[in-house]
Amino acid sequence: MTPPCPAPPPPGCFAELAARERAGIDYRIVCRPVAGARLLVLAPHAGRIERGCSGLARAIAGEEASLYLFEGLREAMNFERLHLPSSAFDEPQALAMAARAERVLTVHGCEGRDDARVLLGGLDRPRVARLAAALEAAGIPAETEGHRFPGRHPQNICNRAPAGLGLQLEFTGPLREGPKEAAAVAAIRAALVAEGLLGPAPRLSR
Repeated sequence: MTPPCPAPPPPGCFAELAARERAGIDYRIVCRPVAGARLLVLAPHAGRIERGCSGLARAIAGEEASLYLFEGLREAMNFERLHLPSSAFDEPQALAMAARAERVLTVHGCEGRDDARVLLGGLDRPRVARLAAALEAAGIPAETEGHRFPGRHPQNICNRAPAGLGLQLEFTGPLREGPKEAAAVAAIRAALVAEGLLGPAPRLSR
């Protein structure tokens, strides 16, 4: 019996990924800039790469923040092939949108826990702490230290706005799919409004 071919290593940059994967078949990029928005909500491992991240990013951004999604599309695929490390995420449209934002907030999914919690990172440490406090006040456990996702590399896509300060949110599986998801989104959006990064939702005309 012929042994199976080993899976290719994860890509080290977007050009490497794009050379072997097919846009529109293996992955797609969603860009929704909002004129005047101070915040870019960005999910670099969305779609079927880290499930639930597309919906979370859209819910956090609402209509007020700019939105960027890099989404895996195929069900039967080793999604390590599409998993660019955050410190190597150099897709040109993402970098261009980050360069126009005051802050970037990235949305990720992480595994390894049975409970619903958010692991926060990024170089905007004061806002990271206040966002964690808002989540805790809403009954969502939040950690800012001692986990595997500090998000402090200067090339991490969350830190690629001109100020070099960003926020990274890692949601465990139960929080991406469970009953606390809506409460987490509401707490995050309220905290972003208090920080001046997200305006109140516009009123619908009647």
